[in-house]
Amino acid sequence: MVQVYYRRIKPKKTPRKSKSKTNAPAKPGQDLYYVLDKKINFGHLELTGDSVFATGEILEVEFQVANFNTRMRLLAKILKTVTFFELKRVLFRGELKFAAVNKEDYERIMVLETERLQKLQSAPVANKQTQDKKGTLKLTFKQN
Repeated sequence: MVQVYYRRIKPKKTPRKSKSKTNAPAKPGQDLYYVLDKKINFGHLELTGDSVFATGEILEVEFQVANFNTRMRLLAKILKTVTFFELKRVLFRGELKFAAVNKEDYERIMVLETERLQKLQSAPVANKQTQDKKGTLKLTFKQN
């Protein structure tokens, strides 16, 4: 179980890009996302909250990446919803499917991971065994 922050997104419909047009630069303050491969399965992930989630709703989910003390934002779609009671209060659970990762967050984490790997390679050989055990960036999800 991981605490995350989320906000509802209202996607704007835009016309499809033609191959002949060049990509327009992003407007300041506009978040850009890398689309994730549809073949990648992140496991059975659910978001539990106090408000109702609608099937097909788009959310921006934000969580902390402890290894780098930074955040990661992902776009997720609600696949199905369930209502349940816990400690005499109504809660809502939505099954998530991640669709995209925030470009800025992804690039920041990749730079930090590259720096970490460079430090490991330049470290003395005696410390290499203990540093290898400290790990790599790995995200694991467990199905209940």
